[in-house]
Amino acid sequence: MFKFFESNLKGKREDKKSGNKSSSSLEGTFAIIKPDAFHKREEIVQILRTEGFLLVAVRVFTFSKLTLAKCFGLNSLRGHEDFVDFMTSGKVLGICLARKDGIRKLQKLAGPKNSVEAKMYYPRSIRALYGKDELRNAIHVSDDAIGTEREIGTVFPTILYGDEAYDEIVVADENTKEDLNETLRKSVNEETLDNKEYLMKYVCPTLLKGLNEMYDKKPENPVIWLATWLIQNNPKNHS
Repeated sequence: MFKFFESNLKGKREDKKSGNKSSSSLEGTFAIIKPDAFHKREEIVQILRTEGFLLVAVRVFTFSKLTLAKCFGLNSLRGHEDFVDFMTSGKVLGICLARKDGIRKLQKLAGPKNSVEAKMYYPRSIRALYGKDELRNAIHVSDDAIGTEREIGTVFPTILYGDEAYDEIVVADENTKEDLNETLRKSVNEETLDNKEYLMKYVCPTLLKGLNEMYDKKPENPVIWLATWLIQNNPKNHS
């Protein structure tokens, strides 16, 4: 359903190689609120919203070692024992976000990876406000477009790979917001979901247009706003 993310991320990687700036107005990125800051997740999410990020999808879950290795691109857990033990120790909040220049803006908002350094030089960053040290630094954010694609593909596989994607994460029941996939699915005829030509010709451009308008308007409830917008602007209704 969110295959436009895949094309945008590929374009970002190609632009980086060629030295050209991406023409996309919105850029997908990814964050994880770590176990040490999970109890402050609502405050951190509010900071993200205040700074202009759109929350495309959110998910509460607990990492398995296998999923953690896949998400962070670890070929081996050896040498990462402290990190693995910490990240699998409790619930985390995975967040797929979008905004203009999203990856760089989120890195700046998060601050230096070592919270001690963040407190000294970037006291208003998320890691300065909620982190403790380099391991317990409250939030992980994607390093680049390649990392973003890998991480979103692990935590939100349907965003990049469609509804047929295998989802290996067991989601916790506690206080998770509705995945945007479910809301959007209500506004699209189910029989068209597997039609790739229809998706690329109608759904992806329409969805990207809606996300751009939502970014400019910054509605109080973006999920409901976007679902309503998609119903009103469904290209099938105007054909």
